[in-house]
Amino acid sequence: MRRKAIKDERITGEVHKLLSHSYGILFVGFMISIIVKAFVLQWDMKYWLDSFLIVMAGGLYFTFRSIKAGLFLLPDKPGDVKRLKKTNLISGAAAAVVWAVWMFGDDLKEDSKMDVTQSVISTMAGAVIFFVGFTGLQWLMIKRSNKHADKSQE
Repeated sequence: MRRKAIKDERITGEVHKLLSHSYGILFVGFMISIIVKAFVLQWDMKYWLDSFLIVMAGGLYFTFRSIKAGLFLLPDKPGDVKRLKKTNLISGAAAAVVWAVWMFGDDLKEDSKMDVTQSVISTMAGAVIFFVGFTGLQWLMIKRSNKHADKSQE
């Protein structure tokens, strides 16, 4: 006689936590591998494009399914919403600064006779566009997730 598996909520919760952690480790590992191959070793794209596409597919799948399930929710308290907006702006600004430094460094590395003023202006314009896109996309994801969460409760 075959025994049935135990379906205790604590066990399934622990399994889900382990799966989530293992996905995170794989995701970070793939990202580090891609960054090293693309920017440190400067390999041709054909050698790391498959890994990049796997990471992007997994990340997009996770993001879209999380939005559809309504997992990115706004907090209930107005103070918490304000704190979330502040965190969103800070993370967007930090990402834009990292992007700007990276792009300016890339410009410096590429051309020794570059026009510094033009490079700074174009990098700053790109950083502003990046910031608006980054924070706007985060906020859009939260808004869409809230809509889906409201629909699933009805």
